[in-house]
Amino acid sequence: MRDAILPDAQRPIFDRLARLTVEVRKLTQDGDGTGSGVVISPSGVIVTAYHVITRSRVVRVRRLHLDAKRWRIWPYGAYKADVIYRDRKADIAVLKLRKSPSDLEAAVPATVVPEPADALYRIGRDDIPLASGYVMDVGRYERLPEVNVGMHAQPGSSGGPIFDADGKLAAICLRYQSDPKLPPIAHALPAATMIARILRSKEVRDSLDEATLAALLGQ
Repeated sequence: MRDAILPDAQRPIFDRLARLTVEVRKLTQDGDGTGSGVVISPSGVIVTAYHVITRSRVVRVRRLHLDAKRWRIWPYGAYKADVIYRDRKADIAVLKLRKSPSDLEAAVPATVVPEPADALYRIGRDDIPLASGYVMDVGRYERLPEVNVGMHAQPGSSGGPIFDADGKLAAICLRYQSDPKLPPIAHALPAATMIARILRSKEVRDSLDEATLAALLGQ
């Protein structure tokens, strides 16, 4: 994994956002796959991409942190998580840690969809784990809203969070521009759409702590 090259002024926000991000790894008959995820509740509820976990029932989760001196992400710890929700259409899934660390921090979702020219920040478990860029446009993919961001993303980025300038969860990275001859683009599902879909599941609602559920419902 390479060191990212980013302005030192961005380091405080990436240091804080790394603590909200996790590595998600499946170990099944489908093969060994790695992606990213974001914690949305201190009770251990995590959102990732469906295509990261596919048919897996249990996955391994490792927390992330930013190296103290270098622009590099390191994973630590190892936790088992059960897959409690799958949404193929939106390409998202929800995990629940069997044992949540007492110091687990959760991302606060943004209430509005990012707009063109907004600055966004991405963290993931890929070769370029830290990236920043600007919203190019907001369109639709498979009849769902999609935010297109001019930033690097690679295999391992899937399921990882994209944050706004206030450090709130703006979107979930699901796809990326893979042609090296073209400008890098991360394609993401807005957080508001993600929340609306996962809260349709009673199992997800029951897995959230009361404060988080109230906040996600706008209460």
